[in-house]
Amino acid sequence: LSSSIFTKRPDIIFKWLGPHGSDCGIVNVNIPTNGAEIGGAFGGEKAAGGGREAGSDSWKQYMRRATW
Repeated sequence: LSSSIFTKRPDIIFKWLGPHGSDCGIVNVNIPTNGAEIGGAFGGEKAAGGGREAGSDSWKQYMRRATW
C-alpha cells in the first residue's frame, strides 16, 4: 500500500519508483510511512484488502461539499 525509501542517491530513488521497483501506491522518500497520507480512497489493488471502493469512507471521494 505504501512504502518508504531512505537514501542520498537519486538513482536509487528512481529505480525504486520505476517499473522494476516497488508497486506501492504511495512512496515516501526519506520520511517514514506513518503520519498523514494523501486524501484518496486507500485500499490496495491486490490481496491486501477489499480494494479502494470497499473502504468505509470511499463514498467521500465522489461527493462535493457545499454550504447553503
